[in-house]
Amino acid sequence: MKTAFKSEEELVSCISSFVLSNPNPFLDIGEHSLFTELNLGYGIADIVAVSYKENISLERKTFFAYFDVSLLSLIEKRDHVSFDDIVYITKSPEKKILSALSSLMGEGFVSFRSGYYFSDRKYSDILTDSIAIEAKLTDWRRALKQAYRYKWFSNKSFVFLPIQNIDTPKKNIDLFKKYNVGLAGTSKDIGIEVIYSPKKESPISQNMRIVLNEHLISTKLRQ
Repeated sequence: MKTAFKSEEELVSCISSFVLSNPNPFLDIGEHSLFTELNLGYGIADIVAVSYKENISLERKTFFAYFDVSLLSLIEKRDHVSFDDIVYITKSPEKKILSALSSLMGEGFVSFRSGYYFSDRKYSDILTDSIAIEAKLTDWRRALKQAYRYKWFSNKSFVFLPIQNIDTPKKNIDLFKKYNVGLAGTSKDIGIEVIYSPKKESPISQNMRIVLNEHLISTKLRQ
């Protein structure tokens, strides 16, 4: 008889131990990190695991939030942009814009010359792969909806349920295939059974991928 999970927290803990197993069935080769209860702006993902390039030298004093990344993207796409242009395009408070510009200039991504802001170097991330997981004891439809939102920043997204509750979503596997969201069952006794493995895709939002990368490097540098 399969041992039941008493809570979603217990389920998440069990999944986490399997997701970073070696060899890893979910992520590309490289260094691996795992985060739980990660909120990047599209709901709180139960688990986000990433692989990233090894031996990368990182020197950063500040880390970028979503608005900083969006502003950097705006400046990168133009030859130059004035402060008034930024206010008009972003419709954001001047204080917020000035704070973001200060961070971007402080890290050498943006410079100010002759009344305009210029992109001095392109942003380069260290991520090579990512997986986001929504874990639920029973409510697979809600889990599917939430997992789909994580595709904004992750390469793959999964729904995990206890193995004894996998039959109903398994019968609806076409929904998971339609949205390219993976489905897996978990048991304390036998580990993970992958029902459907999604294709690896680029995140829907490149800016959100950068936000995930910022979370990764900030965590690494603060260790």
